[in-house]
Amino acid sequence: MGLTSSELSGNDEEGPLCCPHPGCRLRAHVICLAEEFLEKEPGQLLPLEGQCPGCKNSLLWGDLIWLCQMGTEEEEENLELEEEHWTDMLET
Repeated sequence: MGLTSSELSGNDEEGPLCCPHPGCRLRAHVICLAEEFLEKEPGQLLPLEGQCPGCKNSLLWGDLIWLCQMGTEEEEENLELEEEHWTDMLET
């Protein structure tokens, strides 16, 4: 099984997928979790749903991708808020 939950590299463009269920600590590469879900859906190009390997709850693939994108957007917004604007350095 190619699923990696503890050793994630920073090479993923999207970042890791995280299970939204409370108490589940699953963090997996997009491609690894997709392969896991597709094992039970032969013939599909993209997974539709699957069982979380961490907590065994049912997950919809679209929800996982949406949540991953939302997390990325929030992180970018937080970084923008933390950075100083060049006008803040002007002496008045």
